[in-house]
Order: sequence, then C-alpha cells, then structure tokens
Amino acid sequence: MRCYPILFLLAILGLVLASPALSVESPGPRHPFQPRTIESESGRWSLHVDPGRESGFGPGVHTLSHGGEVVWRKALPLTLRGTRVTDQGHVIAIGWTEKRVEEDGEHWFEHEKHLMILDSSGRIILDETNEHVLVSPLLVHTHLDRVLVMTDDESEHEVRHWRTYKLSTGEYAGDWRTPFPFGITEEGDLRTPATLRIMDARPVPGTDLVLFHWWYVNYEYDTKNSNDAYSREGGVFTLVNPEGETVWSLERRTAYTIPNNETEDDELEALVRSNSPLLSTSTKARFTLWFPEQGISIAFTALRRQDTWEVTAQEPEPYSLPTHAPAVPQDTPPPAKGETPPALQDPPG
Repeated sequence: MRCYPILFLLAILGLVLASPALSVESPGPRHPFQPRTIESESGRWSLHVDPGRESGFGPGVHTLSHGGEVVWRKALPLTLRGTRVTDQGHVIAIGWTEKRVEEDGEHWFEHEKHLMILDSSGRIILDETNEHVLVSPLLVHTHLDRVLVMTDDESEHEVRHWRTYKLSTGEYAGDWRTPFPFGITEEGDLRTPATLRIMDARPVPGTDLVLFHWWYVNYEYDTKNSNDAYSREGGVFTLVNPEGETVWSLERRTAYTIPNNETEDDELEALVRSNSPLLSTSTKARFTLWFPEQGISIAFTALRRQDTWEVTAQEPEPYSLPTHAPAVPQDTPPPAKGETPPALQDPPG
C-alpha cells in the first residue's frame, strides 16, 4: 500500500486518460539484451538466441535443438524476442530490424517490427511487418492451431484486441477481443480511480479458453487526511473464450497489498511483477495458480457442461518459487528517429 498526494494522483490519472498513444510497451529499466535459451513446455525443444548487438535490435543468430541435438541454425536480420517454442518445434516471436541512415552529416537508426513463425525445419512460414503488434503477451494455442498477438488498438475502450494466425500455415485467422473485468479499463476512470492491465496470459490445453492474469490497482482516500490517497493492489484471473466472453473469474483485489508496512508491501509487489502467478497449463483442461501472499498454489479443472464451463478448485498445496523462476515477459520498443539505440530491458525471450 502506497500513499500518494491527491493532486499527484489526479495528475497521473489525467495524463493517462489524455494519452491514447500510451501502450504496454513503455520503456523500463535498460540493460543489455543478453543471449538466452527458450524451451518448449516439455523441455524437448529449445531455441538459443544470440543477439548481434546488445540493444537487441538488428541481426541475430538462432539455433533450434531437439533432445540436445541441433536441428537448425539460422542468421536472421532481426533478433527474436518474446519468443515461444512449441513441443512441435515451431518458433513464434517478434523482433526489429535495424538500418543506419545518414543524411546531411547526421545519422540515426530506422527500425521495422516483424512477427515471425518458423516451423521445426527452420522454414519461415510467416514474416509480417506490423508496427501495432505487441511483444507481450504472445500466445500459442496449439489446440486451436492459433497464434494470438495482442495489438495496440484502443478503438474500443473496454476490450483488448488480438490478431490471430494459423500456427500451421501462418495465415491470418481473424481478430479476438478480450473484455476488461467488471468494466474497469487500463486507463482507469477519474470517477472510479482503479485500473487494470494484462500481466500474463496462457492457453488452457484441450480447450478453446485463454487464462488471463490482470493487475488491479484501486486508489482509496485517507479519511484522516483528505490530501492523501492509498493504492491497494491485487490480481484478477479470467477465462475467456474465442467469442470474447468471460466464462469464469476469480477476484483478489487486495491480494498484493500489505497494509501499514510499505517495505513488505513493495517486496510483495516486486515478487509478483517479476514472477507470473500462472504456474502451469501443461495438463489438459487444467491450470494452476500461485497465491504468493499465502505461499500456496491451487490447481483448477475446467470442464464444459453443454453451453457452460464448470471450473473446480483442488485442495491448496504449499508452494515456493524455484531458484531461477521465469520472469514475466517485458519489452521496450525501439528509439525514435535521431536517437541512438539504448541497451534494453532484458525480456525472457
């Protein structure tokens, strides 16, 4: 729980409401883009990404292995990031090409964003230039033969837009729309000072559903000091079908808040921001959630009963993070014309 002066809070909310260009790909702390290896769900397939530049823009060398044996090695004009590797050996990712431009004694770098799908042989089945797709979250729904990519389309205030593609062919397959829970949007509302944003998303195997983790922030006024407001933060989980309908939700609006202890509150918030509460979606019609404030995990089963979904919770189990827990996907867009590319925040793939 954090305390904010009321005028500061209103200024921030007003800025967000007045800035439609603000997207989830906003700059964060900047570090060199390090080589990394991304594994499939089973661990049988892995892609090693070796960036040609520490900025993470421009060319990179990519090596796909299966069972420890190299299947292909490919140099691309971009470095793949936000990468997903399937258990069939498909690679799905987004990256930026980089071109140095010189004019009148000055130079700058021009960037072009690409969405790519490669099959297990290294054949490129999709290479689409699209400045509106976002690196995170990038979903692969093998049950539906679909890749889902969120966009920066804000034409409808109460939904997030996704482009979908056939995983097998790379063919465009239409748009998805994900509704914000209980009508609160990423931009918030001055009359209801609460905001929501997607932190992570995973397909639920054996179903057509996608599981979402939303970060919820609500600002409450201090009754003793009318000049202060407090933020209470938590999570909301939803299951959404291809028609854009929320078929199940679990609200924990203050779960990431420790009242009257700012240090522990900040530590809990940082823990959840860097480690996704969506633990496992590897079993058919089943997913597992982490509840960090209680140190437990709970598995859920989603079964379709005619036209409705029935979601059942199993018994809680103790849970602690592994030594090297995967980070929540993050990314930073390229700099504007005239800027030298900085070193970037280090995303997971």
